[in-house]
Amino acid sequence: MKGQNDTEQLLCALMFMLNRQAKNPGVSLAAPIREHLDWLANHPDTARQPMLRKTCHRLMLQWQSNEQPTTDCAAAARAAARTDLH
Repeated sequence: MKGQNDTEQLLCALMFMLNRQAKNPGVSLAAPIREHLDWLANHPDTARQPMLRKTCHRLMLQWQSNEQPTTDCAAAARAAARTDLH
C-alpha cells in the first residue's frame, strides 16, 4: 500500500472493525484489528508520524492479549445458565 489514500483506508477499516467489536463483543475481531494496526505502524507514511507509529505498536500488544475469542466465554455462560429438564 502506498500513499495517503492507503493510510486513510487503513484507518477507516480499523475504525470500522473497532466499532463492530464494541457493538458485537461475542465475535472476536482481535486478529484483523491487530493486523491492520501492524500495517498502519509499518506503513511508509507512518514513519513520519512517530506518535501514531508508537501508538499502533502499543495497541498491537494489547490486541494480542485479546486474541482469545470471547465466544467461548459467552457459550460457557449460556450453557451454565441452562437447566436440563430431563
